[in-house]
Amino acid sequence: MEEWPIQEFTYLAPMRCAGTTAEQRRVWVEHYWTLADPDRCDGDGAESFNEFLARVDDTIGRLAQLAEPFDLAVLLFGHGQFINAMRWRQSHLCGEQSMSSFRDFDLGNPVAHCEPLELAPPPAGFSILRLSHSDGA
Repeated sequence: MEEWPIQEFTYLAPMRCAGTTAEQRRVWVEHYWTLADPDRCDGDGAESFNEFLARVDDTIGRLAQLAEPFDLAVLLFGHGQFINAMRWRQSHLCGEQSMSSFRDFDLGNPVAHCEPLELAPPPAGFSILRLSHSDGA
């Protein structure tokens, strides 16, 4: 068992958000995504969009290395936004890679709590497939 850095994307500084509600933070969230500055870091404990994508790309690379020489079952437990970033990176390799493109994908493809997604290894790497409720869970 290994622990990988696949935690949620913290783009707002936790200290600034302490004691606030989701409704109070909504304007900050909208401002962050409207700016669409991939190098912007909101403060201590936050990361930029590019730093987030570096973690995503590292995870994708690690999975690809595991898929090549072994026939392994790998279980990842993570947050929906991180999993969606992995899916988005795979589906947009030759397409737009902007923050607004990711935001649209993330909002349009929500991952439900405890929703199983399958990583299927095709000949070149792997892909993330959404399982229907009749397939798993």
